[in-house]
Amino acid sequence: MTTTVTDSEPHADNHFNLGGIDQSEIDAALQDNKAKDKAGRKAVAELTKPIAPQLMMGRILAAISGILAIAPYIALINLVPCSMRQATPVPIWIYPPSGSISPF
Repeated sequence: MTTTVTDSEPHADNHFNLGGIDQSEIDAALQDNKAKDKAGRKAVAELTKPIAPQLMMGRILAAISGILAIAPYIALINLVPCSMRQATPVPIWIYPPSGSISPF
């Protein structure tokens, strides 16, 4: 069985059939989109320039907040050995007849 590929099939020359759109049109559209993207980035940078110090302060405060969020856990870990040294041991007795354990 032999299969022949004709020009009307989408993969005839390893390119998709784009409905009559030429590659140069695609390249032009791509360049246009890149130019729009660059202009948009420039506009956003220009609009955010007046509030740049506030944005930087917000980033710094967020970093400090992240560090302070874990500070209580670090303090707790450091307090446990101190409390274990000063703790009084609780006696545990095992009653031989029943085998039950009681702290009192």
